[in-house]
Amino acid sequence: MGKPLSILSLQGICAYYGELQALFDIDLDLTQGDILALIGANGAGKSTLLRTLTGLTTVGGKTRLTGRMAFEGQPIESLPPERIVEMGIALVPEGRRLFSRMSVEDNLLCGAYLPIWRQGARRKLDEIYALFPRLAERRRQIVTQMSGGEQQMVAIGRALMTSPRLLLLDEVSLGLSPAAVEELYGNLQRLRNELTIIVVEQDLQRAMGFAGRAAVMLEGRVVLANDISKLSREEITTAYFGGSGHASPQTKMPVQGVH
Repeated sequence: MGKPLSILSLQGICAYYGELQALFDIDLDLTQGDILALIGANGAGKSTLLRTLTGLTTVGGKTRLTGRMAFEGQPIESLPPERIVEMGIALVPEGRRLFSRMSVEDNLLCGAYLPIWRQGARRKLDEIYALFPRLAERRRQIVTQMSGGEQQMVAIGRALMTSPRLLLLDEVSLGLSPAAVEELYGNLQRLRNELTIIVVEQDLQRAMGFAGRAAVMLEGRVVLANDISKLSREEITTAYFGGSGHASPQTKMPVQGVH
């Protein structure tokens, strides 16, 4: 069996908002098919890391980035967001960010804004409706008339319209009912064998059930990283709250994906 294809590599990534440092020496290495859960309290740097991966933190020149980022072997640290999306990285942002006066299908089609994506838009729509059957039933409905869980499906579907190879999910369960979260993650399970995924999730049990690997962030640093099967709940919660558990040698290792 050949060596798994490297999808994402981060080396010594630091991010600064003016004089304030938000990320500290982040090392990350994912291979094709990895599913990584980023865990941490509010303000730990999880969303900042996802925005950094998509080039959004440097928009407008207010944020400075150091270190190296590569996607499928190609440097991306100096690329604008639109180019990073074209290369195959898609972000589902916290809060969904849908077009409130547009229908489900029109919101989905907004994801296929490049000519090459528009050519295959109907096929992608069919794939998304198969993944989220509820959206097929309500394709003409205005998104603000839908539940939070259904709106989150639209946001994920819009990202999938770009045919990504790396999907970034930022707090997709936030504010949803338990039933909606269960349905949403049930649908996402079907993507496990198709994409590399990084998911930001505060629900520890949910994260450990979905991902193959976890990385705990605290104050802009990755303080614990390993296969979920090798981590105890106690280790994760200790690192989450900044206890002594995050000082073990493994916390200083790069975040390696599950092969």
